[in-house]
Amino acid sequence: MIRKLDRYIARTFLGPFVLCLAAFVGLYVIIDFFSNIDEFIRDRSAGQTLLLAARYYAVRTPWYLSQVMPVLVVVPAVICMIRLQRTNEVCGMQSSGVSARRVAAPVLACAGIITAFAIVNQEAIVPGLRDAIASAEQETEEPEGRRVRLANVIDSYGGGRLLLIGLYDPEATLPTLRKVHISWDSKDGIHHEIRAERAFAPVLGHTWYMEGVEQFDGKYTILRDKQWRKREACTFTSARVLELVKKYRKASDAAKIPLMTDDTLEDARGGRVPVHYEFGGYSERDGFWPVGRSVEIVHPSDSGLGHYKIAMMVWTGGRWRVFSAWRFWDVDPRERKLREEWLPDGTVLESSVKPADIVAGEFKRASAMLTLGELAHRASQFPSHKYRQRCWVTIWRRLAFPFSSLALTAMALALAFRRSAHTGLIGISMAVVIALLYMLVDLASVDMGYRQVFVWSWAPFAGFFPTALFAGVGIWLFSRMERV
Repeated sequence: MIRKLDRYIARTFLGPFVLCLAAFVGLYVIIDFFSNIDEFIRDRSAGQTLLLAARYYAVRTPWYLSQVMPVLVVVPAVICMIRLQRTNEVCGMQSSGVSARRVAAPVLACAGIITAFAIVNQEAIVPGLRDAIASAEQETEEPEGRRVRLANVIDSYGGGRLLLIGLYDPEATLPTLRKVHISWDSKDGIHHEIRAERAFAPVLGHTWYMEGVEQFDGKYTILRDKQWRKREACTFTSARVLELVKKYRKASDAAKIPLMTDDTLEDARGGRVPVHYEFGGYSERDGFWPVGRSVEIVHPSDSGLGHYKIAMMVWTGGRWRVFSAWRFWDVDPRERKLREEWLPDGTVLESSVKPADIVAGEFKRASAMLTLGELAHRASQFPSHKYRQRCWVTIWRRLAFPFSSLALTAMALALAFRRSAHTGLIGISMAVVIALLYMLVDLASVDMGYRQVFVWSWAPFAGFFPTALFAGVGIWLFSRMERV
């Protein structure tokens, strides 16, 4: 009998929960879609727009739910209790000797299941969609809006440092060649070849930097790009290739015909060795590379580790290459000037930062897409006390937040059993007020934790305070529930 009663109450709760969940997600999608409708319909048919919007919101919805899932439980829990009271079913349960707390137990059990799902969603699903979210956002952005201005990005390499990026374009169009093949015969009669999947030039007319490189010597041994020295870029220069590309760019303005296989021959510098170039095509439409400009890299706690100034960094081959870059150290006491080093163009920048990390932008959103392990690793690696405090407050808040659904549900159920809450409008309004009040306390506690105000400077307190406060009140009210 009791099991049937539990299943019935659980079904009574799940109906309103599904409706509230669909309403919240639908409201979010509608508001966001119409706020950004120009980006969705730009140069697309109706079918393409709908397909893009579906993909965009499919990957973003789990991230949205991770922010609101726990507080979504409160309203359907109150609706469930009000429905049981208005149909006098609670009176029947009372006459059977079932207490008010026992009636509320199935709803709390459902809230526990939702809490478990919220944890899995936050720790597994959302981090797994990190790159998909960044890709979907880039696909919908206006060409003029692709460039993102940022204050800072956190890099855990080398004990922790801060990347200050003046301008970031996730899809900068750089001159790009495809299927490059370079061959020549040296004076000693050995035949040499270099092949690359792609080659790009930061500015047309400068050195071409290759990706996916294979080098063949007289014995046709293969050297892939990973076997090149870390600080050595795979490069080539060619006035003849530049001339061909310039001709193509002028012709393509009118003809729009892609430049495919082309051959050119020129004398190499120095030994005047004839070099043969062949490439499979050139198209700026294929030349989309993440580019950061006006970049500074600093170690907040140790200036002796160097201060970098970089005019441009380009993401290619799974790593950043820097151009017009300088590194500065502390002042040399003997020469009374900064010690400095010029980094050759194409130097690989050792960094844990990836394009998806930069697109994520602000710390709050970026941290929401990291697992607890990743946050703890960053907190241990980065020397800035302020940043470590942010990480640990976020970690403790992440641990407590899913359980807020249980705390808020216990409080709402206890209040819903009072006679003053039997009216549907009053009960739902009460549930909304409880959820909003919790969110306000949570925001204030996290903010004070970030700023290290009084006892909130202790990260566990800042993270757990809102949930502990509402859990305490909820347990006290729940323990005083009368038999209905």
